[in-house]
Formats: sequence, C-alpha cells, structure tokens
Amino acid sequence: MVTFLISGLWHGANWNFVLWGGAHGLVQILENAGERIIPCKKRGGKIQCLIKMIAVFLFCNFAWVLFRAESIEQAIYIYFNMFVGIENPFSFIIQGFKDLPFVRIILWKIILILIILFLFEFFDRKNDVIDLLEKQKKCVRWMVYCLFLFLMIIFLPVESGREFLYFKF
Repeated sequence: MVTFLISGLWHGANWNFVLWGGAHGLVQILENAGERIIPCKKRGGKIQCLIKMIAVFLFCNFAWVLFRAESIEQAIYIYFNMFVGIENPFSFIIQGFKDLPFVRIILWKIILILIILFLFEFFDRKNDVIDLLEKQKKCVRWMVYCLFLFLMIIFLPVESGREFLYFKF
C-alpha cells in the first residue's frame, strides 16, 4: 500500500494523486485476497477470470478521473455527474459517433488494441507467451518485435502542441 501511495505522490503533489495511488493499492490488496478465495490464475474458471478482468478494467477507468482531475472536488463532481442525462446508453454512444466522425478511427484503434491484448491474455493462460517467444528463432523474434514497433508507430498520437505530462515537473 505504501508503494502505491508514494507512486501517487510521485505523479503530483496533490491529494487526488495520493487518492489515486491509494485506490490502486487497496484494489491490489482486495485482488490478492480474492485470488485466495476464488483462484483465477491459469487454473481458475473462465467466468471468474472474465468477471475479475472486467472489474479491474472498470475500476481503472474510474480511477483515471482522480488522476486527471485538477482537485478532489472536481473528481467528486465528475463522479456524480458522469452519467447525468443519459437515459439510453446505447443510443447515447451511437449519437456520439454520428456527431464526431473522427471517433470512428479511434474506436477501430481501440478495438484492435483490445483484440491484441485479449489474444495475448488467452494464449498466456495456456503457455507463457514470453517464454515461447524466447524459444523461437532469432528471425521470428525480430518479426514480432518489428510488428510491435509498427503497431506502436500506428497508435502513436500525432497531436502537436500538447506537452508531455512529466515536462511539468
């Protein structure tokens, strides 16, 4: 827990960063305790693993509010108002895509990233993917490395004028 609190402080001298780190530490503790009750790693049930992955994904998305908010008050405001005015989430999302055509490009990038991560997770449950890659011939390993480099270049943001977060310190 101390490591997570310190990592929160490292990201910024503001209470919302400390809360962000503390929330991650608390979830890590709960996840470790839950693993003893409902084992998921390698041998656990697929449904339990899927539920845990979805829960961690949702938690991380909500925790980023603490990271990006200017203050705790702003984070609380965002939490209480993030779903206000959304009666039908599906039509809300569809309308958002109609209003912002560039979102479709971003959506396809996100879907591709999620597919890659899902495949990695799926194969890693059966075999250690990194270990399997290390056993391959050098040319195969370098093809995989180049593929990942290519994917990173494709997904690299091309925005200009936006300052790197850590240049502020």
